[in-house]
Amino acid sequence: ISLQLKAIGSNFSLFVNQEGVSSSVIVLIATVSVGIFAVLFGTRKIEVTEYRSGMMLAIAVESLFKLFAIIGVGFIAIVLFNKQGDFSLGQTIQQTFESPVWQTKDIFSFSFIMQTLMAAAAVICLPRQFHVTVVDHQEKKQLNMARWVFPAYLTVFAILIPPIAMTGQSLFGLESNADTYVIQFALASENTFFKVLIFLGGLSATTAMIIIATFSLSIMISNDVILPIMLARASSRDQAQPLYHKKILHIRRFVIAAVLILSYLYYQEMATSESLAGTGLLAFSLVLQLIPAVIGGLYWRRGHAIGVYTGFALGFVFWLLWLIFPLLGTQEWSSHNFETRAEVISLGACISLIANIIGYIAGSLLASERLIDRIQATAFVSPTAELEGRFIKPKSLALNGDLIVLLETFLGKQRCQQILTEYQQQHNIEISGKDSPDRLFIDFCERILGGVFGGSSARTIINSVMVGKRMKVEEMVTYLDEATQAIQFNQNLLFVSMDNLAQG
Repeated sequence: ISLQLKAIGSNFSLFVNQEGVSSSVIVLIATVSVGIFAVLFGTRKIEVTEYRSGMMLAIAVESLFKLFAIIGVGFIAIVLFNKQGDFSLGQTIQQTFESPVWQTKDIFSFSFIMQTLMAAAAVICLPRQFHVTVVDHQEKKQLNMARWVFPAYLTVFAILIPPIAMTGQSLFGLESNADTYVIQFALASENTFFKVLIFLGGLSATTAMIIIATFSLSIMISNDVILPIMLARASSRDQAQPLYHKKILHIRRFVIAAVLILSYLYYQEMATSESLAGTGLLAFSLVLQLIPAVIGGLYWRRGHAIGVYTGFALGFVFWLLWLIFPLLGTQEWSSHNFETRAEVISLGACISLIANIIGYIAGSLLASERLIDRIQATAFVSPTAELEGRFIKPKSLALNGDLIVLLETFLGKQRCQQILTEYQQQHNIEISGKDSPDRLFIDFCERILGGVFGGSSARTIINSVMVGKRMKVEEMVTYLDEATQAIQFNQNLLFVSMDNLAQG
């Protein structure tokens, strides 16, 4: 996020062509503005999985601005590159690929491979990427379209970046900051429309990433850190239903503000000594630490939380020692060129990743598994097996009304009635509180509650209701603490869970 704030400040300073303009003031104004937008459009609804048309429409429009801007920059770059002779797109492409940067030893260098791996990890692991891809999509056909639209979108950028980089080097020299090529092209153009388009494109690219990143982080931090602690300490007098709805929204707004403040402070203290590309690589090297847990959680049944924590701890320690501590020595670090810094970051990312993987495997194999770890491993590694018979038992005492009361507790009556009406219209059925729930309605309730306080906690509470355990609010709160879920399952739930575990 601080990377995007830095981009806003530096681009604005260049665009007004005044080095004396205080970029800190511009960044502060941008931080406050983006924070207000994220709060207004991102935290109006409590359910994470509910589609936010206003925010997603704004992000889509900004993405189009960014696309048109990069096409405009590419056109300007090609024209400027051929200004001394006849315009030839083929000649530009040929000269681009004849550049020394395309030599085999550079393309397949260790630094290039690690940077590619870090970028791939960012596509999978960055909170904003995960939120748009997984959380905020409405239906499966959108993902099918995204499978070719998103790669095509990236391909346009990949095609245009080489001529932009070559033109920037030839016009502004190797000593010029490559981060500023796009804005310098805009300033070199005499067309006011192109100048405005390029500036708005850059502004759109930065603000869109900040908005989605802060919003998704607010969900993760509130659901997995703050809410479990707060609810575990709640007393019986805090049982009024509307309070849960309001508290969750207030917490997410507070987290958005806190994340932006921390990002601004990081920008002030450290990001000003690094280039945009250097700051981005540093951030990607930390995101890379999530890859072992993500891949292992999906495909390795023996992996569990203790292994993840061990891997994170080792990887983070090596990341601090190899990358952050040298960065604190600003003079020595800044004296290196970008290529040298990129090699150092790539090597540090590789070492910390290896330490992470070793810690993850060793921690998972050596530490004893809890019951909740085995249940979650089955749910992720073998989702089909976990789904079969997960809830439906002839002796279940739960009714639709029990699940409706559960939804009302955390969503409020008005929102609960709204989503129930939409569900009944969508499936052309009528939900009666006195009837037993079917699997479709149970999954629907779990998905809605999972959007409020996380899938693991939602599954635990739904399971408890389905086996006929009547929980008070304070008992339900206790279930939200993942560390105590396994020992607090009642006997019926334990049998249901064990039935779904693979033998051996």
